[in-house]
Amino acid sequence: MTELEAQNMVGEIQKRWGNWSPDDDLIGDMVTRLKPFDWDSTLAAVREMRFETDRQNSPPLKTLFGKIRAFQKNRPREKTEREKFLSEPAPVYALCRKEHRNKGERWKHFWKYFYSSSRREILERNPDIIAQQAERRRQQHEETYGGEWVMIELWHDVETGIING
Repeated sequence: MTELEAQNMVGEIQKRWGNWSPDDDLIGDMVTRLKPFDWDSTLAAVREMRFETDRQNSPPLKTLFGKIRAFQKNRPREKTEREKFLSEPAPVYALCRKEHRNKGERWKHFWKYFYSSSRREILERNPDIIAQQAERRRQQHEETYGGEWVMIELWHDVETGIING
C-alpha cells in the first residue's frame, strides 16, 4: 500500500470508531505499519474487527493489526511485475535457414525462434538441456523443410528482456 493509501486507511479506521482521535504521532506510526499490507485485506480486516468489538472509543490496535496480518496471509497473492515478467515465454535460440545462391551463401531472412516456457526457466534450468532441445528442433527443421538450418544462441538478459543474437 502506498503512503497515501495508508493515510486513507487511517481515515477508514477513524470513520468506524467515530470517537477516536489519534494524535499525529500515532497516525504516522499507523501509516508506517500499514504500508506493507494491501488495501483490500486491510479494509476487510477493519470491517470485520468493527463488528467483533464493543469498544466505541478506539480500535484495539494490537488485535486489529493481528487480524490484518491474518487476512493478508490468507489472501491469494497477486504476482508482482517481476514475477509476471519472469513467467512470460522468452526466446532462447533462433533457427535460421542457409540459402545457396550462384554468388555464394547467405542467410535467408527466415527465422524461427525456440522459446523457453518462461524467463524463469532460463534462470533455473541447465542451459545444456535447453541447447539439446534446440538442437533437436534444428534437426527436425532440416528433415521437414530441407536445407541447412543453423542454431543461433540468443544472449538474453532476463532482468530487462533485452535480446541480442
